[in-house]
Amino acid sequence: MWKLRMGYEDSFRYLKKLKPDIMPNEGFVEQLKLFEFMGCQVDRKCKAYSRYQLERIGQVMANGHMIREDVQTSLQDVASTTEEGFSYKCKKCRKLLFTEGNLISHDRGIGQSAFSKPWDKQVTTFETECKSSIFIEPMKWMERLELHELTGKINCVKCSAKIGSWSWAGERCSCGTWVTPAFHMDSKKIDRAVIVAARPSPSISNS
Repeated sequence: MWKLRMGYEDSFRYLKKLKPDIMPNEGFVEQLKLFEFMGCQVDRKCKAYSRYQLERIGQVMANGHMIREDVQTSLQDVASTTEEGFSYKCKKCRKLLFTEGNLISHDRGIGQSAFSKPWDKQVTTFETECKSSIFIEPMKWMERLELHELTGKINCVKCSAKIGSWSWAGERCSCGTWVTPAFHMDSKKIDRAVIVAARPSPSISNS
């Protein structure tokens, strides 16, 4: 893909002509499509790459393995923004915890009927972004938590109030979609505020 500057689909058709019996597995196809999305290079600052890495860590930990170093490198700073958006603060002490740039979005699921199929983690696909729950990236202020554990409670870094929970194996959103990993914030314990982008002061001409 990188050498010939070809996307996944074109590369697959090209190789299929040379070797008709090739059949890459789903995981490898996902990696190739991510590689294409990043412009055929590994961009560690890309949100899609970060999301892929988080899902990989979640899958490994759900299988009973602990990768403390990967957990540590997955922790994110509070995302800064120069545009208007939202910031999220602890309702009790007003500590800034994350911004809109730290949210992990997912497609809205099929609703309550998904809960009758707890074994099926793929019941999504309305292709409309869910707004019913708040899932975020693991944050650097969570370092003091036992994030090497599969599940746990998230407390405010300042006042220690319980504000959410995590599960590396994932959890089902109220919309029905399975989110992996799940750093789920309690919307009743979080305040959302509009970030107003700073505008340059008008210049004063000397006349």
